[in-house]
Amino acid sequence: MVILSGGDASRLEYPYPKGLFNMPLENRPSTLFSMIFERLQSLENLANKIFGKTDQKTPEKYSKMSIYVLVSKKFQTITKNYFEQNYNFGFTNIFFIDCESKICSFDKEGQILLKDSSTVLKTSFGNGDLMDVLLNEIYENMEQRGLEYLHISGIDNLLNRPLDPLFMGLMQQENLMLVHKIVEKEVASENVGLFVRERETGATQVMEYTYFPAHLKEKTVDNKLKYRNANMLNLCANIRFLEYFRGRCRVINGEYV
Repeated sequence: MVILSGGDASRLEYPYPKGLFNMPLENRPSTLFSMIFERLQSLENLANKIFGKTDQKTPEKYSKMSIYVLVSKKFQTITKNYFEQNYNFGFTNIFFIDCESKICSFDKEGQILLKDSSTVLKTSFGNGDLMDVLLNEIYENMEQRGLEYLHISGIDNLLNRPLDPLFMGLMQQENLMLVHKIVEKEVASENVGLFVRERETGATQVMEYTYFPAHLKEKTVDNKLKYRNANMLNLCANIRFLEYFRGRCRVINGEYV
């Protein structure tokens, strides 16, 4: 499981990592992190109950779940402390990956912003760092641990089912390297990235709402928005997907070799 939690919670007017934002849940405080890990705990318990070896004094766990938490350098210490205070929510295979600040920040007039009188303010590429992290930070760890599948999701996706067995089972059944979940956009003014197909190559890609042509946002077909396949930052990939981009896997006649 890859949890994208490198961003801050500035739009929520919260000065700490987004994953620590408290949500009311059944009259008790619950952070975004704790909500995801409660679901992961339930899934692990289910996997161990069905597939674990129970004919021993100390039952052997079936689950081999590993969790990669992407955090910004700014919030790395406070995030790690939070997990330590919560005993890593009962998991042993949690890996924190630092999303470095690599690019300069500019204001609306194009002037470089300063962190202080002598330091340039830098930021990360956000989700644009993901492929670099997958190929250079996560791949070798997956290979060493014998992991085949990754579920990638943003920390602020409250409706997400982490490591959804049906989602990942469909991917295995259809022999796919990458699968996305989408939601149907119903309101033209909603600011969300959309899956679109390039006219020249036929390739599918996500176009962010900041680049989407305004005159196409309200275009409809059969009383529905023509461009309505919204990206919810919820996808599964397998290790072949990473091997393909590392040049260790090729596609020949529809087969991965």
